[in-house]
Amino acid sequence: MRLRAVSGARRAERRARGAHGAARVWNVRVDRALLLSALCSLLSALSPLHSAISAQRTHLLIVSGLGGEPQYTEEFRTLAFSLFDAARKRYAMPDSDVVYLAEEGAKDPRIAGVSTKGNVEAALARFAKRSGSGDQMVLVLIGHGSGAQEDSKISLPGPDMSARDFARDLAAFGTQQVAFVDLTSASGDMLPFVS
Repeated sequence: MRLRAVSGARRAERRARGAHGAARVWNVRVDRALLLSALCSLLSALSPLHSAISAQRTHLLIVSGLGGEPQYTEEFRTLAFSLFDAARKRYAMPDSDVVYLAEEGAKDPRIAGVSTKGNVEAALARFAKRSGSGDQMVLVLIGHGSGAQEDSKISLPGPDMSARDFARDLAAFGTQQVAFVDLTSASGDMLPFVS
């Protein structure tokens, strides 16, 4: 398994703060636009066109965790929908290869279910079972995180998922390329354990 790990949460948080620690909203919006652009670039690099040439497929799992407050839940959902729509429309990825799990499932037909630990693990297992050698798996985590090192977690409805959980679940992609994109707060400590 070849793994690409990305963490932008800490850099974005630092850039979004002024000299006295106050949030600068305009910078956050710019960072989100840049973030979406970066994610689209990642999808482009792993695009179905590339897959068609190499007889490979790209699978995308988007997981948005607990928002804690309506404002954050909406922000996480908006970012996830933007990525979902880009994958489906811009890159023509089939429905079966794009799964979005959200804090509140069934609020929109693009949401496949609630982002519980069990549903995330089941979606990864389904993708692993259907993935061929050389396929690409893109896992995007959006939300709040906590913990340190192998106990770093994304906050989900019910039990959270830790770096250790993701490392175990992603091990099933032994002959695939994996891109692990962690956009949660406190994401930096998770990456060494899934790389």
